[in-house]
Amino acid sequence: MFSTLHRGWQNLLIWLARNERLKAVSESSVTTARLVERYIGGPTTKAGVSRATGLQRVRLSSSMFFLGEYVRDEATVSETVESILDLVRLTVSASLDTHISVDPTAIGYSLSPALCERNALRIAQAIQSQNKTRPGRHCLMLDMEDLSLVDYTIDLHNKFLESGLPVALTLQAYLFRSEEDVKKEILKGSAVRLVRGAFAEGRRVAYQSQREIGRQYLQLARLMLTGATSSPHFYPIFGTHNEGLQKKIILMAEELGLSADRFELEMLLGVRPELASRLSERGLQVRIYVPCGRDWWGYVNRRIGESPRNALLVLRAICS
Repeated sequence: MFSTLHRGWQNLLIWLARNERLKAVSESSVTTARLVERYIGGPTTKAGVSRATGLQRVRLSSSMFFLGEYVRDEATVSETVESILDLVRLTVSASLDTHISVDPTAIGYSLSPALCERNALRIAQAIQSQNKTRPGRHCLMLDMEDLSLVDYTIDLHNKFLESGLPVALTLQAYLFRSEEDVKKEILKGSAVRLVRGAFAEGRRVAYQSQREIGRQYLQLARLMLTGATSSPHFYPIFGTHNEGLQKKIILMAEELGLSADRFELEMLLGVRPELASRLSERGLQVRIYVPCGRDWWGYVNRRIGESPRNALLVLRAICS
């Protein structure tokens, strides 16, 4: 029953995220403005990098993301790609330890998979050309979207990896297939970011209950940490705000003799910042996902859609 309600809630928030009328209403809301300030690094690439610079001063790395998803016009795709390339330049100038996170649908997939690949290649090559000028781990992090893009995103990642480009891959714990996908990426020596999964996929392809997803997340985490001990180039990144999961992951790493520089914890900007600080102070590597840009409506709704407990935030934003 709970899983059905949760899936329905996620579908509702996806609908809200793509509703242009509600987006226009929300942009004039004071409540929404406060919400955006909490979750979004700023309306421009410069503002986002400034926010990331502040995080680095307190030993928090960043994963920069220029807002936009499911883009279906060529002009917007072109503007998005140029903004992402600007992010690369600005993060280099600021000497930031940064991943550049990209949604395939933001850089042309909805128009043409080939266009998406060309744009992703430009971004990866721009990152590669700057990698020797600053410390840290720098890569094009391919975000994972809905089920229809999983094979394409993995294939694109693997193609770039085999070409020697700095690339990383996001996998979703709630998909049945992810265990096999993780095993393959361990053998390839990839960098993999594990997330729970924010889309409402059916019971034929995905775990439905929060308990099942949590249990699978831990199983995949153990697999990834073990893989890091046997595959020296494999690099695990764990995207979660669940303190219980984080504690178990840290304990597993300690039991395996894995040093703190061999894995990362990643958290979203504005979500449990005090926890991120505590983890960093313990000497753990913590990376904060910092979105920037003006197309924030879809992103904020998906973040809130991950938990029905956050419904009040959306209702206040829409109704105020």
